[in-house]
Amino acid sequence: MNCRDIMRRRSSGRTNRRTTPSRGRRALLLWILTGGVVWCGILPAISRQPRIRADIEHNDALGIDPSAMFYTELDLMDDLLPRIDRFQREHPTAFWVPSAKP
Repeated sequence: MNCRDIMRRRSSGRTNRRTTPSRGRRALLLWILTGGVVWCGILPAISRQPRIRADIEHNDALGIDPSAMFYTELDLMDDLLPRIDRFQREHPTAFWVPSAKP
């Protein structure tokens, strides 16, 4: 193999690399379009299903924000957590938590 062959291989490799960004852009565009179809088409269709609609309305009636990161941040939890603590003290095995042995 001489120097010309090496240079030809290198230059042909460079032309192949030039087509890669175009392929990457198409893949990115495909992912964006797929996400758009899911977000704007499929998820709204799912939310119109009777069972899902009932769950959404139930959560709305309770004031549960589905975008909340932690349910302990909800105002509803301020009343609920003391009730759970009291219930757990009255019934220590109700939540399958083994009691500590002395």
